[in-house]
Amino acid sequence: MKSLLSKKFVLISLITVLLIGTGIATTLAYLRSTPDELTNTFTIGNVTTQIVEEMPTQDASNPRLIHKEPKVKNIGANDCYVRVRVVCTPAGAAEINYNTAYWEAGDKDDFYYYRGKLDPNIETEPIFTTATVKDGVDSIEIAIYQEAVQTRVYATDGTFTEDPKTIWNSYAE
Repeated sequence: MKSLLSKKFVLISLITVLLIGTGIATTLAYLRSTPDELTNTFTIGNVTTQIVEEMPTQDASNPRLIHKEPKVKNIGANDCYVRVRVVCTPAGAAEINYNTAYWEAGDKDDFYYYRGKLDPNIETEPIFTTATVKDGVDSIEIAIYQEAVQTRVYATDGTFTEDPKTIWNSYAE
């Protein structure tokens, strides 16, 4: 009987040692198999634009007609949406012939919005091609102010949006 108990004790001890050894080996294997440190790289978009235009010219047959073709060029690395405001000094001194085939007047502001996105190294169509100086005005200055935003941003609900009006409105708030 004593021999049977000692055999059971040895068997139980052996099984216990094997279970503990298996647990330790499994834990060590798991700890060694985890991947190396991961590095997440985030970059900020590059939206940079510039106004491109030549010196304005006057029409010889109509000196009040000014030929001017201001454009916006995307010199950044990312697509962008562009808007332009044309300021005439003195105010109302010229009639601007806006290029509405490619530009759309804003609903609540003085900006004209380019229809579509502007890819890198591409120019818009001209915002206008001619301006007519009104009678009684001796000198005029036409200034072009432009802004650009990236074409893909997070919406307030945490999703991405590429809708130009939603993006422009998010910058106005």
